[in-house]
Amino acid sequence: MTEVAFPLEHYTLELQDHRVAYNESLSGQVAVLNEKTAVVTAIQLGQTNLIFVHKNVHMRSVSGFPNYTIYVVEPGFLGLTVQPGGRWSLEVGQTYVITVEVFDKSSTKVYISDNLRIKYQFSSEYFEEQLSTVNCSYHIVKALRAGTTVINASLMSIRTQPIKVPIMHQQDVKIYFPIKLTPSFLAFPHHPTGMLYRYKVQVEGGSGNFTWSSSNESVAVVTTKGVVAAGQIGGHSAVLARDVQNPFRYGEIQIYVLKLSKIELLPFHADAEIGQVIEVPIAMYHVAKETKEAVAFTDCSHLPLDLNMDKQGVFALLKEGERRLCSFSFLCF
Repeated sequence: MTEVAFPLEHYTLELQDHRVAYNESLSGQVAVLNEKTAVVTAIQLGQTNLIFVHKNVHMRSVSGFPNYTIYVVEPGFLGLTVQPGGRWSLEVGQTYVITVEVFDKSSTKVYISDNLRIKYQFSSEYFEEQLSTVNCSYHIVKALRAGTTVINASLMSIRTQPIKVPIMHQQDVKIYFPIKLTPSFLAFPHHPTGMLYRYKVQVEGGSGNFTWSSSNESVAVVTTKGVVAAGQIGGHSAVLARDVQNPFRYGEIQIYVLKLSKIELLPFHADAEIGQVIEVPIAMYHVAKETKEAVAFTDCSHLPLDLNMDKQGVFALLKEGERRLCSFSFLCF
């Protein structure tokens, strides 16, 4: 696409082949052209051709500019679009571009000129208007609160000349809270023996219906209920919950499967009677070689542990379904 400045040095613009739909004007012109500004003004229903004509008669046969057909039609109905996402399921705090579109009676989209006047109404309770064009066909708004509201738009006039029958449109809008996944990330120790760690991700916000996906299913898979399974293969994956009503809105959680680097017995103090169970908290970490940053594992319960105690016979490791005198079990943090 090449932009050119008017007036052109070697070309002129002309309107040719006027075809009037209804002979309402004795002139027979569908539109008139201002050659200096290249502005076409519609006069009556019909069609005409906009043509680039070379000022040199001998060069007209090799002119490389395209020609255009201009149709002057009656407006039939209005439509509203929203971006990003393209669906009327919005999110609190996000900024959207809302556009009013005009169509003729055969559903062909009509070019909206600057001298059209569209009346609109946004609820100030749900939207903050940040920008609107002169003809009110283009708006930038911010969604303020969750709920259901309505946007109204009406094609009223061409500048000061009212349209005989105003064309109206009403659009229902649903606004939801942002989608938030808890926790923001999961970390599991690499466990190549076939045991998988499973974790149910909690979801807040959105419409309540989600599609789940994993960016790297060799590292982590996720069920339709938001249960993440990982651990057999090391690496990283991003798990997304997309809103069914508008896939543009989603929440994201990072999944890491890492090598075990460090184990800690966390400080605790407990007095127990004979026969009671003491739970001993353990934390396990992966330590990055470059940054030396320690990442605590969300769950490490499948890792086998070798236990040593300085006093034998005082405590016994509690196994599932078994209870001994002064037993203890481990909690992994």
